Amino acid sequence: MVTTPLSTTTTTQETSTSWSQLFQQLENQGYIIDDLVKDTLEQQLSNNLLPIKIEKITEQYLILSYQNTIEAETILSAFPILKSLYESLNLTQDIVSIENPSLIIENYQNNEAIFQLQIPNLQTSAISSLLTQIGLLGIPDSNNINLNLAENSLSLTYLGDVSFSNLLQSIPTVETIANELNLPNNITISNPSITINQSTSQTPNYDISVSQLPITELTDWLEAQLIPTELLTTVNNIDLQLSDKDIKVTYLGEVNLSSVINTMTRELGYNNTIEQTLTVLNPSLLIQEKADNTKFYELTLSQIPTNEITGLLANLTEVNLFNELGTLGEVDLVVSSNGIEVSYDDTINLDIGTVISLNEKPIFLTIYLRIYCNRIRRNRYNFSPSRKSYFTPERRNRNRR
Repeated sequence: MVTTPLSTTTTTQETSTSWSQLFQQLENQGYIIDDLVKDTLEQQLSNNLLPIKIEKITEQYLILSYQNTIEAETILSAFPILKSLYESLNLTQDIVSIENPSLIIENYQNNEAIFQLQIPNLQTSAISSLLTQIGLLGIPDSNNINLNLAENSLSLTYLGDVSFSNLLQSIPTVETIANELNLPNNITISNPSITINQSTSQTPNYDISVSQLPITELTDWLEAQLIPTELLTTVNNIDLQLSDKDIKVTYLGEVNLSSVINTMTRELGYNNTIEQTLTVLNPSLLIQEKADNTKFYELTLSQIPTNEITGLLANLTEVNLFNELGTLGEVDLVVSSNGIEVSYDDTINLDIGTVISLNEKPIFLTIYLRIYCNRIRRNRYNFSPSRKSYFTPERRNRNRR
């Protein structure tokens, strides 16, 4: 679900009075709308959401805004899944009309697009029955809310400042993990979002997201998590995401992570180190509290040029990657207590014999294909040292988010 993105492309856009004009405006900027998305907008919505304006756009999603009032039934009729959620949450009486709604379209460039409807600036009192139904009884009523309806979830973004303590107390499952990891709650946060997955279930899952939080608010806590100094001194703000299973910290800015990765891979049994600088934009760190009271860490580095990763991994793991893997563009690198993972969005044919040389050293290597809900095929390579005492099946299959 799109709530508060880390980065967007926002330009001055003219208002479109027809869908064809909107599509042309996007194409002029290099963004192509899938034909099924076009059909949904043109045939299902027709003229009901016109004129329309592009609010934000990235390669992953598009946000369109309608600067007028529309009947909720009119816009939701175009999206049966969203309408079903709207009805199951008993919003038909509380939200009859919507002022200045936004339509969010994820994966708009392929035929697996996901639609969301944002209903902005609602008074808390206007949706009190909804808050009761989804178990958010302790939510402060002094803030207005942006409400997002998605296919299997909904999110609420509180506009303005909120006590972190009050917010956590309203969601006991998230408060539990925050307490287990000793996350300080005596701070004030701005515009936090709560996402409720499977919201029609009797046991929904909650996530709390806070964007652009000054790192100084959590310096002592971050240091206590044994987080390397490089992640604390080179950026000013972080994004924080909490669920009932873990806490995720995203560092907003460029960070050199060479020494951080060396520290983590030494614990995996790798003796080689990364000597070159590896600067990454917006790296994220996932922290979980395990049953034995130790912590599980997972560091994610997104969109790194492949030619940097191939040399890095060849030196670190003594597994040589070349040919096709060296020309894939950008990849994601994940380093965790489980091992090292490289992932990339693409579909290619690989002759493994020409891509990987084991240098006569037995290495635990798995290659598998994962298909996400949006049908993007993602090839992954996992590398782990051949230390049998560590890589037992139960350790390899450790539950992760």
